[in-house]
Amino acid sequence: MNNIIDLLDNSVNKIKSMVDVNIVMGKMMTFNNVSVIPISKVKCGFVSGGIDQKETSSQKNPFGGASGGTMTLTPVAFLVILENDAKILHLDEQSHILENLIDLIPDTINKLTLLFKKKES
Repeated sequence: MNNIIDLLDNSVNKIKSMVDVNIVMGKMMTFNNVSVIPISKVKCGFVSGGIDQKETSSQKNPFGGASGGTMTLTPVAFLVILENDAKILHLDEQSHILENLIDLIPDTINKLTLLFKKKES
């Protein structure tokens, strides 16, 4: 049983060393006073297993085991920082319709206010 625990501990520690915060929020890149930060979704999968084999005269406590893992990095958006503004540019605009509608609210209110002011005067 200790061999399986050792295998799992070793595998998890290796995965921890691979995962970096910069994978989710990438490093900032600056071009002509515009800063861009890539944002990605990370999925990790992990499997591990082992078996204690039959003891022989030459091997005490023989153990066989294996572990494996995968990591998928999918870009989802870019955070764009301008001098006086910051915006998120999604790569899949269809899934962010509500956020786009929220962005339109201030402009719509300003236009309606101007329209009512014209009607009053």
